[in-house]
Amino acid sequence: QGPSASGKSYITRQVCKLFPPEAVLDFTDVTPNAIYYAQPDYVKHRIIRLGERPRQNCPESVDATRWMRELVEEGCVTKLTVVSTPAGPKGRELVLQGPVALIQTVSHDLITDEDRNRALILSTDESPEQSRRVLCKIAQRAEGTPAAPVDLAVWHAAGRMLQPLPVAVPFARKLAERFPADCLECRRAFPRVLQLVKSMALFCQYQPGRERRGETLLATLDDYHVIRDVISAWVRRELGDGLSDPAKRLWQKIRDRGLQVFDRAQAQEWIGVKSKRTANGWLRELVQAGALEAEPQGNKPTLYRLTGREPADDNPLPDPRELIS
Repeated sequence: QGPSASGKSYITRQVCKLFPPEAVLDFTDVTPNAIYYAQPDYVKHRIIRLGERPRQNCPESVDATRWMRELVEEGCVTKLTVVSTPAGPKGRELVLQGPVALIQTVSHDLITDEDRNRALILSTDESPEQSRRVLCKIAQRAEGTPAAPVDLAVWHAAGRMLQPLPVAVPFARKLAERFPADCLECRRAFPRVLQLVKSMALFCQYQPGRERRGETLLATLDDYHVIRDVISAWVRRELGDGLSDPAKRLWQKIRDRGLQVFDRAQAQEWIGVKSKRTANGWLRELVQAGALEAEPQGNKPTLYRLTGREPADDNPLPDPRELIS
């Protein structure tokens, strides 16, 4: 998730290149009916990379993404439809088997709760420092300086070597006992965290000393430690008053200015974005985290006032050392 030109499509495209081509399906868009008429195992164990996500602002748009939710959560979608036969109309069951990994980019906040609480939402880096790095990389190519080569064949070979093993998380109960449970979102967040830990273990299945229980691979606290760091910002937003990385950068800019009261236009100037919607989204995060108060001014721009409270920045997930038996 991020504003236009922040590199969303580039990031997802580069990540998918690291997987064997036969493991990735790349679509600009998919109609709801088309996916049901694919072969039953067409998407099974594959990555589906979709284009820019449309805004969801009506019931029809929510229904249009139902197949995504069911594939992610249930690992299967089914549909009973009517087809024409020589003997007349006949009912037919359409089945599409998962599991799948779905990747999609979005430049707005119009994502319904039905989809949001089944996704892992990551933010792009819109900082001037990152923009400078991008410009320098473009300049390097224009000067004819070759980029460091990436041997994709090695990545593809490593991906093809992975075995589809079942994975167990021996410390799952301890994690459940210490997992934040103050909001209902934890019920969907917890399985996603476990699934990420399992995925990490699966990628590291050939690591020396990796233990198994029969044919089942055992995840380790090292797997959890890596995942915990990667998803810390998402967990803070999902389960508490945490901030996305862009909102944290805006908060630092606000503190650097030392002003107690300011408006959205000033915040836009400080963070360096042109989109009013994007800036409003980050300011809304800071208000929800209790760091700012919004003061509507009628026909004039809303003013934002510092509350004196620091937004939460600690990782709500338990430390791996707390899970040691």
